[in-house]
Amino acid sequence: IDGTVITEFLVPVSWGSTHDTIVAAIDFQVSDGKWLKIAPEVIENHIELFLNEKSDPYRYSTPIVNTIFNYCLYKGDFGFGIKNLDLMVNYYNKVEDARLMPCGLFCGKDDDDAMEFTVSGSSIGLNLQKGYRTTLNSCMAANALAISKFAEMANRDDIKELFFEKYLNLKDKINEILWDGTFYKSIH
Repeated sequence: IDGTVITEFLVPVSWGSTHDTIVAAIDFQVSDGKWLKIAPEVIENHIELFLNEKSDPYRYSTPIVNTIFNYCLYKGDFGFGIKNLDLMVNYYNKVEDARLMPCGLFCGKDDDDAMEFTVSGSSIGLNLQKGYRTTLNSCMAANALAISKFAEMANRDDIKELFFEKYLNLKDKINEILWDGTFYKSIH
C-alpha cells in the first residue's frame, strides 16, 4: 500500500500513473492541501510516492523539490526534506541526465509542462515542439536552490555547493538565452 495520495481524476485516464496520480499538479496539491487536518500524512505520502518513483515523477516538469521546501517552511520543520535529500538529488540528477543540453538549459516538449501550447507559442498545426522552455528551466533552478538549502541544513557541504552552483548557472542561462529584453520566451 502507498498510503493516501491525491489525484484530480475520478476515473482512470491514459496519462495517469500509479493510482491515477500525475506529478504535474503536485505544487498546487501540496499548497492547497496544507489545511487538511491530516495534512502531514496525506501530503508526505503523496510526495514520497513520486520521490520513490512508485508513480512517474519525470513525465511533467515540476518544482517538486521547491514544493517540498515550501511545505517544510510552512510546517516550521525541515526534517521531512532532510530525510529525503538523497531522493531529491536522485530526482534532479535523472532529469539532468535526460534533459540538460550542452548550452546549459534543459530541453522539453510542449506538453511536458502540463501547459500544452500556452507558453511556447508553437501551436502551428498543434504539433508538439521540443525546445528550451522557461517553465522547465525555472522549475529546475528552483529545485537546485532548494536542494542546496536542504543540504546546508543537513551539513552536507559538497551537495550544498554543487547545487548552489547549478542554480546560479541555470539562472544565468535562463536570463542570457531565454530573455529577449521584454519577455522570457521558449526557443524551438
